[in-house]
Formats: sequence, structure tokens, C-alpha cells
Amino acid sequence: MTFPWKPAALSCLALAGCAAPAPVPFQLLDSQAHVYRGTFLPGPQTLSVDIGTRHYRGFYLVETGLATTTQSWPAWRGFPRDSTTIINSNAARAYLKAEDGAQLSCQFLFGGSRALGDCVSPGGEKYQLVVDGQP
Repeated sequence: MTFPWKPAALSCLALAGCAAPAPVPFQLLDSQAHVYRGTFLPGPQTLSVDIGTRHYRGFYLVETGLATTTQSWPAWRGFPRDSTTIINSNAARAYLKAEDGAQLSCQFLFGGSRALGDCVSPGGEKYQLVVDGQP
């Protein structure tokens, strides 16, 4: 017995699996314990936050690296064999800028649905970055 709806259902499930990740809220806390709220967008790797009257927007990059090893023996038909591994880290850096030119530089570690780090302005204002997405 065949089910004509089965391919359509599988297509819908596949498309749902490819949907962009949901925005993730985060907080910046200053030295006076003021809380400023922002949003990570994991798909395009962007973030934004409002601090006072300034709206900062920017991007973040996740640290990655490559490791290549060469085996000289046993060689395959006289050629050494190489192996390359991409190493993904849980460290990221972000750059945010407000419309008036004010800047923030951030670095943070993340794991699962949580992240912790700090942001600093060129003037020396420091903020703690906290993402506590409950699993």
C-alpha cells in the first residue's frame, strides 16, 4: 500500500529542519548592575543591544582552526597522505557599532544555550555579557 502524502510530509519535515535558528536573548550588565537587553541571531551571526539611547548592531565570529598532518610512510603510490581537520571552538568575538559611531568590542564563550563574556567600549566602559537560555 502506498501513501501519496508521505513524500510531502517528509519534504515538510526536511524544510522544518532547515529553518533558521530562533533569536536568542542576552543581557549586558554594567558596573552599576543596570541590565541592558539584546538579541543574538545565530543564522547570520549578528547581534544587537540597546544601551541607554544607543542601539548597537554588529556581527560575531566563532573561532575556528585547521590542523593538517602529513604521513610520509606508508605513502600512497609514492605520495604522502595528508589529513586536515577543522577545529571548532566555543570562543567568539563580536564588534558592535551604534549610529553615532560608538563601539563595543566583545568576547565570550558559549556552550549549549548559554554564553558568558564581556564587552568593552573604547572609553573603558565594561559590561558582562550573559546568555542563560534554559535547556
